[in-house]
Amino acid sequence: MDTEERWIELETKIAYQDHALGVLNGVVLEMRDEIDALRRELQEVKNRAESGSPDFGPANDKPPHW
Repeated sequence: MDTEERWIELETKIAYQDHALGVLNGVVLEMRDEIDALRRELQEVKNRAESGSPDFGPANDKPPHW
């Protein structure tokens, strides 16, 4: 294998790795957004539970046959 072929092979590998990193970065960003949303939702639930909100809990859920 001559030098030019080796360079082409290296550039090809770098291109695939660069693409893979971009895809992985997108996944990480989506996960971060989802985790942030879940944290906000959990904080809201905790606040409602701590405040003794009357509409919080299973006592206010309609039975499945309704």
